[in-house]
Amino acid sequence: SVPVDDDVVTRWLSNPSPKLWHVGLENSEVSRELLFALASVPSIEQLQFWGAKIAGDAFIDLPPMERLGSIALARTDAGDHAAEWISQCRRLEDVDLSDSAITDVGLRDIAQLRALRHLGLSHCPHITDAGVVGLGSLTHLESLSLPAHAITAASVESLSKITTLREVIVTGTVEDAALRQRMYYLWDYREGHEGPYRALGKFE
Repeated sequence: SVPVDDDVVTRWLSNPSPKLWHVGLENSEVSRELLFALASVPSIEQLQFWGAKIAGDAFIDLPPMERLGSIALARTDAGDHAAEWISQCRRLEDVDLSDSAITDVGLRDIAQLRALRHLGLSHCPHITDAGVVGLGSLTHLESLSLPAHAITAASVESLSKITTLREVIVTGTVEDAALRQRMYYLWDYREGHEGPYRALGKFE
């Protein structure tokens, strides 16, 4: 996509179409003022900020977007302030924070999104298995991506309890062969499951 001037977008949003439901600002500069302008548009359901330049504190005190169902903040500096705001957008089903600045503190907020179905956390250097363990409360989660360093016996045990989970993509190398095998057949390691085994985890 072509980067756009956020002043232009902000002026345009001052009188948006009542049917505006998707905004894509990939690789663009997104100011705090622009975020507030977007939050004032009640019809928006999808935000795509992949690779955008967004200050980490831009989400502080941002009003929640009641109809927002999908947001992509991959390859941005979005971190725990963004996660706190995201947790207030209760209809979110799809969140991509891959290669972002989120930490375990932010994951605790993400874990409050009970409607969440898809979560991207690949290449996130600041999350650990402690944060991943908390994601076990996401009882509607269907797909998840994670960095290999967050895969431990504790995180696998927690994820194995999410019965709706159908795909887990791990970026990087899980050195422990037994742990890698358990991750590969994650769903089948739930207590009481007798097979047949089927692959769930994927490694990239």
